[in-house]
Amino acid sequence: MTVTTSPPSTSHGPDRWVKDDDGTVSGLVISTTALQEGERAVLETMLHEAAHLTCWERGVQDTASRGYYHNAAFAAAADDVGLEWPEDSPVGRTSGGRGYASPLLSRQTAERYAANLEDLATVIPEALPHLVVPASGSRSESSRKRLGLQCIGECKRKIWVAPTVHKAGPILCGICGTEFQPV
Repeated sequence: MTVTTSPPSTSHGPDRWVKDDDGTVSGLVISTTALQEGERAVLETMLHEAAHLTCWERGVQDTASRGYYHNAAFAAAADDVGLEWPEDSPVGRTSGGRGYASPLLSRQTAERYAANLEDLATVIPEALPHLVVPASGSRSESSRKRLGLQCIGECKRKIWVAPTVHKAGPILCGICGTEFQPV
């Protein structure tokens, strides 16, 4: 599992899953946004990703519209892992006709994982102070607040990063070893 300060991905493509020779699968990413929302959001995210992983393992396409919406295969896998559909968007009803909306943690699943939810409620507040958490705001706000940096060395490469990433410390170019500076 990886923790990221980036907003949750809207792409659900199969390219993020990797299976090692020993059968270990990696690719699970939890955003600091989910951590800030608490233990239920983290478990819901993990189960949501488990539904995508289930489809990946089954070799079935689970998204529509180039990976931005869930399809019926995902709906079935989400049910299998203990997620349910919001009352205002039941299975069979799609989001604007493009695909299924995101499922939520069911009451029964929350009860089944009650001990894990308690553990998460204990460890999340201990972990958050050690993570660089982006300023609150919508995804579109955070994407507009990217900071342009340019390598001051010979290669003059340019990158865009969140201001919090820049404030965390120097970013060095992997080609010439020189620091990136604001453009």
